[in-house]
Amino acid sequence: MTPIENIPDWFAFYTLPRAEKKVAETLELLQFEHFLPLKKTLKQWSDRKKMVIEPVFRSYIFVKVTPVNIKKVVAVEGVLKVIHFGSVPQKIPENQIVFLKILLESPDEIEIHSNLQTGDKVRVSQGPLVGAEGYLMNNNTKNFVVNIDIVGHSVSIKVNPAYLEKIIN
Repeated sequence: MTPIENIPDWFAFYTLPRAEKKVAETLELLQFEHFLPLKKTLKQWSDRKKMVIEPVFRSYIFVKVTPVNIKKVVAVEGVLKVIHFGSVPQKIPENQIVFLKILLESPDEIEIHSNLQTGDKVRVSQGPLVGAEGYLMNNNTKNFVVNIDIVGHSVSIKVNPAYLEKIIN
């Protein structure tokens, strides 16, 4: 093993929906250094409101690991894959992780902007359309317009971008 393979770097891993906290618990038991950015959010149901702690980036967790151990992380139940560019796992600079930690310690409310692009296949993760899949038609407004194919007919509907997750094939 060359010395460069012994140096751990941060990598982003894609998880099953809503499995981020369970994956973090497992990584803790396996003694992998990881970071799951969490935020407090006010959720509203028809009968109540409640503050909940949820991941900042749905279905993602960051793990500091050597390239050789990436397969061990992918083998953790709930982890689907490492994020890569082409066929190479994409390293995340340490300063970006540090900056994100500093941002999350701030008492100010942070807003996450999606990198969804027009034409991306998306799934609605919250609200009355939860589970519906479609294609992002317009992301120029605060509410994204998603085209959802229902029984052979297309329906366009505005959806809060925080309620959308990109479907990665």
